[in-house]
Amino acid sequence: MKKPKVDAISDNDPIFLVMAAASLALKKENKKEHAEKMRKRLRFTQSNDEAMRIIQEYVEII
Repeated sequence: MKKPKVDAISDNDPIFLVMAAASLALKKENKKEHAEKMRKRLRFTQSNDEAMRIIQEYVEII
């Protein structure tokens, strides 16, 4: 799967902002089902690091 690109995000940004940017990038690439799957997986994360690993499975942060 070719990953949509998301502009570099500051370390100070809340993880919710990162999730929103990734979800929007997926939807713009007509990958709504991937955005939904990502969001479902993110609900059960225990840390921001874990959430970032999941997000990076779906998008490329540049």
